[in-house]
Amino acid sequence: MGKRLWRRWVATLFGALAVLMLLAGLAIPPYTSPGVSARRASVVQDAWNLAKVAFAYATDHDGNYPDSLDVLVEQNYLPAKSYKDLLTKYPALTYTKPTRNASDETTVVAIPIDGGTAVAFKGGYARFERSDQSSRSAQ
Repeated sequence: MGKRLWRRWVATLFGALAVLMLLAGLAIPPYTSPGVSARRASVVQDAWNLAKVAFAYATDHDGNYPDSLDVLVEQNYLPAKSYKDLLTKYPALTYTKPTRNASDETTVVAIPIDGGTAVAFKGGYARFERSDQSSRSAQ
């Protein structure tokens, strides 16, 4: 009788733990949904692609960056339709002309979206920066 009671107790314990884990999984929402993460990644890629065009221009012009993204269109570094589509998609898109001696942390392209900003830097990388400090410390 002792073995049967022990097996029943262990089975009940595992069943209760399984139910609790299932309820906890339903009660705790994911930190970010896959759709939001995918959109942020897409915006970061768009910022990076614009920055790469500016880098190509600077390479061809002795390290001098264009004054604006319009210059890239005028000199055929960037197709006019693509540029217009990006401005329609991201009306708050900003371009900052880096100086020749600017640090690698200098922002070249910034696109505000979904609680943060997609940023491309002169140093040759891009990332999503959250606008609220509380979620930054949770990462």
